[in-house]
Amino acid sequence: MLRSNKKHFFYFFLINVIILSFSPMAKAQFFDGGPIIGLVASQIDGDRIAGYDKANLKLGVFIERKMKRGRRRRGISKKWNYGTELYYIGKGSSTKAKTAVSNALVIQLHYMELSPYTVYALNKNVFIQGGISIGSLLSNTFTEGLNEDSSDEFNSIDLGYFIGIKYYLTKHIAIDTRVQRSIIPFATVNTDSLSYTDSGLRNILISFNAYYKL
Repeated sequence: MLRSNKKHFFYFFLINVIILSFSPMAKAQFFDGGPIIGLVASQIDGDRIAGYDKANLKLGVFIERKMKRGRRRRGISKKWNYGTELYYIGKGSSTKAKTAVSNALVIQLHYMELSPYTVYALNKNVFIQGGISIGSLLSNTFTEGLNEDSSDEFNSIDLGYFIGIKYYLTKHIAIDTRVQRSIIPFATVNTDSLSYTDSGLRNILISFNAYYKL
């Protein structure tokens, strides 16, 4: 029931963010926003799988404070800005690229994630960004060999941080790359299992994302 309520909260928040992102009045006065699409390469720190061999998808929306040219706003430098993203993201790890299917270990995690962030402008096109990520686990799949199941070892929340660099190709289109890692373990597991080398598991990922500012 608790996880279901968290899902409902994220879905409710997502609907409101989408409405705000596409609201002409709010967009014109307060912020910019639009869709995000990205590719994710992930691994898990603490399992016996090494390498960013799990490919995943990222889909969502972002909103960002509208920049005011030519003046400062409430003491905030023109070089600094802030915003938030809300998106679906897949995480996990896999040995399929390195082993036979009968011996493969695959952990697939599906999250709805909220990421408030700040950005610093190096110039008019290049920005450094950093923030935190709060992920709500939607579902998980644990596959060992030909056996597939879900696990109750994974926490419902994954708290992490990220840092990256964003480049604006045009006024409306931007791309970025970022690295992200769990701050605290998203799962505590039994190290007697051959699947794990550490009792505290953390997500680590690299993502490549495209943004369209409406």
